[in-house]
Amino acid sequence: MEKTILIQGAMKVELNYIKSKLNNIEEIEIDGYNFIIGKIDNNKIVLSETKIGTVNSALATYIGIKKIMPICIINQGVAGGTARNIHKNDLIIGNACINTNTYKTAYKKEGEGSNPFEWEITKFTSDDEIEENNNIIKTDDELLKIAENIKNTYKSGNVHVGILGSGDMWNNEIDRILWFNENFNTISADMESIGAYTIASKYKTSIIGIRVISDNIMLKEDYERNVANGAQEFAYELAKEILYKYGKE
Repeated sequence: MEKTILIQGAMKVELNYIKSKLNNIEEIEIDGYNFIIGKIDNNKIVLSETKIGTVNSALATYIGIKKIMPICIINQGVAGGTARNIHKNDLIIGNACINTNTYKTAYKKEGEGSNPFEWEITKFTSDDEIEENNNIIKTDDELLKIAENIKNTYKSGNVHVGILGSGDMWNNEIDRILWFNENFNTISADMESIGAYTIASKYKTSIIGIRVISDNIMLKEDYERNVANGAQEFAYELAKEILYKYGKE
């Protein structure tokens, strides 16, 4: 049976480099989401343009799993740095992902205002499900091992392994950014990886998140989406390593 890897990016700029490396390209649209089918050394790769945001990412991941049936998913793209030692062009290998946009607030009476530093990051589920009350979804152990083994192939910046923060917000409040870093150990922030991780976990599909840092407001490093090639270059090498491993099995 042919083995396929699904590589995701929210925007075309997050997929164009890998697309340029593929042979026998075919582009299709499924329910409004674009998929690019191609080959790397006679192995099938499918690129998925998820669009921006957690809902889009979740829906595109669901379609990708159901229609493509990949052996694994590489969710990659740009992200903001959320720690003082994370610089533009640095690469993040996600060992887990946390939803940073699901809250339970403390009770306050009318006129008492709001304090986001008191908000609890929680996990909402149905009444008949018993789950741990956290939003951390771990990266597949084998994919993480493969990625760490090739981290020295990345030459455009430093490589960090840590938790991806993800939610539908663009945060410019430095105290709030540091709050997430200090309380949940997040080192990057994006709007798509939690959607992909959630659906992949639901359908027991292996997933890893790869992010290149496009900005860090704490360090006054401005946003630059064209650094996206860095994550793609690494994702391309990672895909080849994964296919090599599965090819030996």
